[in-house]
Order: sequence, then structure tokens, then C-alpha cells
Amino acid sequence: MGGEAYGVAPHSEPYELFNLAEDPGQTVNLYSKYPEKANEMQALLEELKESGRTRN
Repeated sequence: MGGEAYGVAPHSEPYELFNLAEDPGQTVNLYSKYPEKANEMQALLEELKESGRTRN
């Protein structure tokens, strides 16, 4: 089932970044507008995974 069935338009960006306060339905991917924030968050996630602080 495609993402559009859930209200999320298909995209070609490597990550998804949403402003949940303004877009709780996650319909507007902000990655292309704020790629540095998405990359920063991805790096933090990788650090947490490597430290054993997540369940991968």
C-alpha cells in the first residue's frame, strides 16, 4: 500500500522530517527545506544506537 493511502505523499528524499506541532498528520515532508536538521537527528540516532540506548 502506498504512502498516499495514509495521507503522506511519496517522495524521493532520503529521510522524512515533520513538524508534528503544525502537521500532526505528517503530510508535509520538510527534509528538502531543512536537510541539516534531518542529518543532525540521524547522527544522534546512530550515536544512541551505538551506545545501546535504543532497541535498534
